[in-house]
Amino acid sequence: MKHILTVLLLFLSVSLFAQSNKSLFKITRIDNTLKHPKPKTAVDTFSYDKLDLAFYQKNFSNPPIIPKHFIDPAHKNDSINEWAMEDSIKCAYIYVSDSLSRVVKYGCMAYEGSKNKPYLWYIGYDDKNRPVKMEYRKPVCYQVITNHAGEKYKRITQSAAGGECVFTYDENNEIIQMQYLYQGKLELQVEKLNGI
Repeated sequence: MKHILTVLLLFLSVSLFAQSNKSLFKITRIDNTLKHPKPKTAVDTFSYDKLDLAFYQKNFSNPPIIPKHFIDPAHKNDSINEWAMEDSIKCAYIYVSDSLSRVVKYGCMAYEGSKNKPYLWYIGYDDKNRPVKMEYRKPVCYQVITNHAGEKYKRITQSAAGGECVFTYDENNEIIQMQYLYQGKLELQVEKLNGI
């Protein structure tokens, strides 16, 4: 029994470690609020299963919000509103898809009194239908609207350029570089250097 348990534990630990990769990443940050901004660069090691948007969101908070899906075959040239009525969320999510069923715009219309702030993101794709650019639009003007349940929310009526995330992929469809620019100025760049 002791041998079986030892073999089982060894198998589980090997299979768990085999699923995770490690790589060095070069991280460059630039504080553009300074009069003479200088890049600050560091190199760090990260473990990952896949270099995708979720990895960059988890480790670098960019992009800060990603949609549930990027391609939804059930929706083509469509606009969808999903109402989140939980007390902690109170938001109406918006998804707009193009002729290839790709989500090209998503956002949140926050209810009045909610802690959530409205946001809009626009997504650009490459010829392989991979998101390569996500542009945040800052809300400038709102219109207060009442939904069918009588709850009021803020809909963005005008927006201004905010930040954008730009992604570079390798031949394995993994994101090997992420850049975050705010109003056209680079603030963060994360670049995979190699595997360990």
